[in-house]
Amino acid sequence: MKIAKTTFTRWGFVAVMAVLLTCGPVMPAQGADTDYFGTYAGTFAGDDQGYWVAVINSIPFPDGVFLSYSTESGSGDGGYLNFESEVIPSGRYTSTSVMQASDIAAEIDASSGEVAGTWENINEAGTFFGERITSCPPEGAYSG
Repeated sequence: MKIAKTTFTRWGFVAVMAVLLTCGPVMPAQGADTDYFGTYAGTFAGDDQGYWVAVINSIPFPDGVFLSYSTESGSGDGGYLNFESEVIPSGRYTSTSVMQASDIAAEIDASSGEVAGTWENINEAGTFFGERITSCPPEGAYSG
């Protein structure tokens, strides 16, 4: 009788440990890059200033593209945004732009749609801010 009780206790301990090691503590579920799909726009400032827009989508790749326009130099730049990681609720996107070789690091809050980040190239650096665009109000008069 004592052997059976000891054997059951050991197997019970093994079963409980297996469940704990397999399941672990319950944590909030991590999201995916799909949580950030959408169109974003805002401004950048620092050693240069202007406007930017980004589109994050999974078609054809799970990446995004961005365009920027400098109001100081009257020139544009662009590149691809790559999903890097996530710390809920924010996803981190990084890129190196195409023409100005600026390194870009963006944090996008999936719940509010707010964007904040930094940009830097050999000669300049700064910050940028923006938000998800959910609608565009009509401008001007339409007829037809």
